[in-house]
Amino acid sequence: WTQGICEPAHALAMAAAPEQARLSYALPPDSTELQAYLRGETLTVEPPLQGWVMVTMRGYPVGWAKASSGQLKNKRPKGLRINV
Repeated sequence: WTQGICEPAHALAMAAAPEQARLSYALPPDSTELQAYLRGETLTVEPPLQGWVMVTMRGYPVGWAKASSGQLKNKRPKGLRINV
């Protein structure tokens, strides 16, 4: 359900388990990478992923990102982004 032309809703990420997503990317707790994601920034990932990715922390979903060319483009709703 994350490969088509539709953009998955944030609520879908919150309701689904990470293993239900085709791709997921785990962020370490208390990391600068997690803080950057919560602020709405783009992340660099290795190995490069392609498509919609559920971003998780400690096995819980925190939102979606669109992966392309080694980058995760943040799709967390702007109203939920925080300064940490």
